[in-house]
Amino acid sequence: MNVTLDLPALAAGLREAPETPVDQDERDSISPYLLDTILPMLERGEYPGLKDIDFDQFDLYDPPRLADYLQKAGQRKYELGNFAQSLCELPPSRTAVRAFL
Repeated sequence: MNVTLDLPALAAGLREAPETPVDQDERDSISPYLLDTILPMLERGEYPGLKDIDFDQFDLYDPPRLADYLQKAGQRKYELGNFAQSLCELPPSRTAVRAFL
């Protein structure tokens, strides 16, 4: 079975993809305080104490939204990794040589 990969179409599709691992509207529904202050601390392995958290900066529903956001980001990262792996496994195929005179 021959597989043809249209690299210009693939590159165009990747240029149109969002830059963030999750859509921007999902990021906008989460408290900026949690995204910009708490999440980077957790990613570095630092766990803030209750006295360090400003509970007035977010509401009750923001932590579950953040967990959902992280789950979706992880899923997209996994899917993109699988996609990249499948591209790497495509065997090379010979094509006709085009000569420019």
